[in-house]
Amino acid sequence: MAHVAKVKMAALAPMVGHYAREAERRGYRRENIDQERTALNYVLGAESGDRLAAAVRGRVSDARESHERLAGRALRKDANVLMDWVVTLPRDCPEGMERGFFEAVVDFIRQRYGAENVPGGFVHMDETTPHVHVPVIPEKGGKLLASQVVTRRDLQTFHSDLAAAVDAAL
Repeated sequence: MAHVAKVKMAALAPMVGHYAREAERRGYRRENIDQERTALNYVLGAESGDRLAAAVRGRVSDARESHERLAGRALRKDANVLMDWVVTLPRDCPEGMERGFFEAVVDFIRQRYGAENVPGGFVHMDETTPHVHVPVIPEKGGKLLASQVVTRRDLQTFHSDLAAAVDAAL
């Protein structure tokens, strides 16, 4: 199962903080997170969660600067600067294939939206349902254009295309 969320600039810091479990490292506790399993979390595409979080923030900043330079004005406050695909691990995924599944998901999303727009993935094994957050910077032609990157057609075909790609990879 996969779903996508659109993230505005004001929500960027909390979202990226959630990916990297920044609040939890400062002592914040959430009921839905099993802290005994937090050590099982990992990232794909970087050496650490902090580095991947920094890469996401940096890529959004670069895309915003490019957008403003090309548009000749500031980015709208309500513009979506990040898309967050969340893909859950299927219950029937064979033991030992979890990492391969999540790698295939990130590879698929990189191919679909461009590797430069998908810094990597944050795998959360410490929640009830293991899943990967795959942040996508919705840049197209140097501008942040979420409505043109994740279209209605894209949403209609995403699940079947993802399933085919993951099946082929595994």
